[in-house]
Amino acid sequence: MVGAMRDAPRRLVVVALAAAAAAGPVLRAVDERTADVGEAASQGAGQRTRTDGGGDRATAPSDPATGAAELDALVIGGGGEPDGSELELERDAASWMQALAGTRTRLLFGGGAGSRSVREAVRVPPRPAPFDALSALFLPRPWGSRFRAPRLPVDGPATYGWVDGTLGAALADGTRPLLVVVLTHGGPADDPLDVHALLWGNDPWTVRDALDLVSSEASPRPSRWVVGACHGGAFAALAEPEGRGPVRRCGFHATSWDRLASGCAAELEDGTRGYAARFAEALAAGRDLDADGVVTLEDGHLAAARQRAPFDVPLRSSDHALEVLAAALGVEADGEALAQSADLRLVLSAADRARPPDAARLEADEAREALEHALEALADAEVVRDGAFHTQRVAVLGRYPFAEDAYDPRYADAVRAAGAGLRAALDATPEAVALQEAEAEVERAAARVDEARLAEARAAFVAAVLTRAQLETALARAQPAAFARVEALRRCERSPAPGR
Repeated sequence: MVGAMRDAPRRLVVVALAAAAAAGPVLRAVDERTADVGEAASQGAGQRTRTDGGGDRATAPSDPATGAAELDALVIGGGGEPDGSELELERDAASWMQALAGTRTRLLFGGGAGSRSVREAVRVPPRPAPFDALSALFLPRPWGSRFRAPRLPVDGPATYGWVDGTLGAALADGTRPLLVVVLTHGGPADDPLDVHALLWGNDPWTVRDALDLVSSEASPRPSRWVVGACHGGAFAALAEPEGRGPVRRCGFHATSWDRLASGCAAELEDGTRGYAARFAEALAAGRDLDADGVVTLEDGHLAAARQRAPFDVPLRSSDHALEVLAAALGVEADGEALAQSADLRLVLSAADRARPPDAARLEADEAREALEHALEALADAEVVRDGAFHTQRVAVLGRYPFAEDAYDPRYADAVRAAGAGLRAALDATPEAVALQEAEAEVERAAARVDEARLAEARAAFVAAVLTRAQLETALARAQPAAFARVEALRRCERSPAPGR
């Protein structure tokens, strides 16, 4: 109940305690497992040594600047708080640490090595009636999660200070490119430069912040970026697509600046693997998709795009530059021949390559419109659900005022004494039935949104690849000087992966 969760009084957390007292060990088993994890985390919190990607014993840095200049790569991961730091984010970081084995890589994750920065799903036995319905009505929150410390060689927390400090020191000198991998949640904005990666403590690190840092005279070292976050395509601005000087930065992004990305689950499911994880797995496997004899960062991108995760519309810096420059110079794709781009040759199926670009763009527009309708229907269903939820709360409290007063030590006894009448009020009254029907409609509407989002993302990706292939032909012919910038970014994107 998303809407209900926003409105429920936080003090009612004690409903769970009263329910546990009445229900025996139902909840205590989860608490004990969580406590075991917490004890292990506490024991590891004081440990200052780690095994780095190369297998050597190394001392974790005591501050962001220590050893940063020697880094080959910086991996930034985790959520903004424990509840948003899903297991999938840790697994993405693990994939990158494996891909970067043998390199000098620093991992900043969540709140640090000893912090409970990973949320896992656990199976919780159903609570007995009527405590299950009482919890849903007066403590609407997701159950079935536990929190533990990362099981990775974490060097420091993914806080604003550590990220900014490590990057600033790492980019201060040198000519060898630094690889920066961002495996966080991403936040939307009206202006792409205000899109942000959400760091620990729910601190936004915006594209503008990153651009100020990397473009400073104090940061001459070149860098390569992989951003797996939602809205991560906004970070393509770091490559300065309209710049005129040498290319010092380029990057790869799970999706465009205005889109969600796949992944971020609290369970281990094969279907949740997102762009960044598939990118890392391709590098670790040494996949040379373009058969040029070198495993490059572009190979990782092409492999991830080829296995495209459901919601992703992968984007490179050169793709972004092509679109930006074409728009700025008035170059259009309509009617142009298709350039044989790597995406066209290695990512799209033969059937998609053969599609007329105009038809692909029309399908993408129609799919986007269908998604907007599905989202509107979901919003309407949630409004009805939230109204039914509050109506049911009022109805139950009108007959059983003690129902939300779990501070009262007599709460569990009062619930038992209310017996069948309370159960009927929670399950069988017109208000209760209306809430059940409204919740079911929200679930159906949410499923329709997922279906529409999948269809829209696939159509958008095919249309984007075909359109870029046309723009490449048009820009190369009409504005060769501008197209040279795109080609320079592509050379940057073909940089060898660290350790390769």
